[in-house]
Amino acid sequence: MAQAGGYNETFCRAASEQLWAHARNVVDWSAAFLGPAPAHTAALFARAAEDKRIAEAFINNFNDPVAMWQSLAGPRGTESFLAEYIEE
Repeated sequence: MAQAGGYNETFCRAASEQLWAHARNVVDWSAAFLGPAPAHTAALFARAAEDKRIAEAFINNFNDPVAMWQSLAGPRGTESFLAEYIEE
């Protein structure tokens, strides 16, 4: 929505920041698959291959790239994601 001053620089910068807050995760998620998978990502995929619950949770998060990227961006996020499936 345009503000009173129309589509001025302030409006455009604010809109861009709001869009990037979400798009950044999508871009990072996509870029992560352009090269070899880091060890924590490979471990997640290996666990998903063995445990249907993990595989389904991973697939279900495709509709939430922010949450999924948090699970893949680093070892801590992956550990946190997998911790939900560790049986005690």
